[in-house]
Amino acid sequence: MAQFGKASGKRGKPTYAYAIIGVALVLFLFGIVGWFFLNLRKTGDYFKESIQVHAFLSPTAAKKQIDSLTNFISEIPYANRVQYVTKEMAINNYTSDNDSSWKMIIDANPLPESIDFYIKADYVEADSLNKLAALLQTTYPGVISEFQFPTETVTKVSSYVKTAGIVFLIVAVLLTILVVFSIDNTIRLAMYSNRFLIKTMQMVGATRGFIARPINQRSV
Repeated sequence: MAQFGKASGKRGKPTYAYAIIGVALVLFLFGIVGWFFLNLRKTGDYFKESIQVHAFLSPTAAKKQIDSLTNFISEIPYANRVQYVTKEMAINNYTSDNDSSWKMIIDANPLPESIDFYIKADYVEADSLNKLAALLQTTYPGVISEFQFPTETVTKVSSYVKTAGIVFLIVAVLLTILVVFSIDNTIRLAMYSNRFLIKTMQMVGATRGFIARPINQRSV
């Protein structure tokens, strides 16, 4: 009888080996998917936090009002790198990025003053930015002439990040199901390969827990 048990154990070993390899591969794939998701999220956050928001100032805004608005924006928890841009700074920035031949036609500086800043990734949503614009314009009426941000870029980046999150969640659920199925299948195959030994143990009065314990330990 002992020899029979040993033979059954030997027949069960390949089953455990294949199951361990299968579960290891699934967990490895799970780790790769998770790594890609984390890097994708970091990339999405980087692009979100690179989107600049402009609060263009009214020509009639006083210096005191501008300073107050700048401080107000700086104290917003999700606002980063707040900068007051004068007309001279605006024209220099524009000239460095574009052709300066327009100066031959226009003498006056047409660019307005502005307060430029960036937003933390979690708050880069069109709705959140529109609410911020309404808050600033209500708190400082007549100071801000226009609140501007690349709406299409914000919408697309947010959409891509959400889609990637949903895809990762689906893949994670599928891989989890595969792991659970593989472990369950290992237990079933182990019980089948040792069915004669299990039957013998039942005949001598072994409990269900006593019989299942070594099989569960080996499968896990």
